Amino acid sequence: MTEAVSRWREFEAALEAKGLGWALEYAPADLREARSADHPYGARLDHLLPADYRAFVKEVGYPVLGFEYCDSHGTSFLPPEPMAVLSPMVYDPDSGFPQEAEGEPTTCRYAFFAGYDLSDIHGFALAEDGVWVIEDSVVVETCGQLHRVVAERAE
Repeated sequence: MTEAVSRWREFEAALEAKGLGWALEYAPADLREARSADHPYGARLDHLLPADYRAFVKEVGYPVLGFEYCDSHGTSFLPPEPMAVLSPMVYDPDSGFPQEAEGEPTTCRYAFFAGYDLSDIHGFALAEDGVWVIEDSVVVETCGQLHRVVAERAE
């Protein structure tokens, strides 16, 4: 079990112990979302998904944590299709939006994997150099490696 999975399991146990287990659900892995007309083939993200992320979703799935309807302080881990829809919408101030590829998935620099406001694209993205904070669909700052982000979000 990876450190990210261990930390998540500790978080689940803490929620249950405090009587807040009701706030945690899991999105189905096959959840569908309409693709953007600008990126009709989705996104190429495999090169951005580290082994600890893959182990996390294999073991845990796609958690959705929220304490009220439309909870902007909750967090949703995105299944593959929503991730493929939202990742091409992430803007990097240094290099712009990823360019659409004719007839194939768009290769992205960031994989938007977890969010707390999906309509405005606020959350976290995986990149080759770690996890980044995304605000209003713009890459803002790095926040370290996946296991640290999961641990901090769980606290």
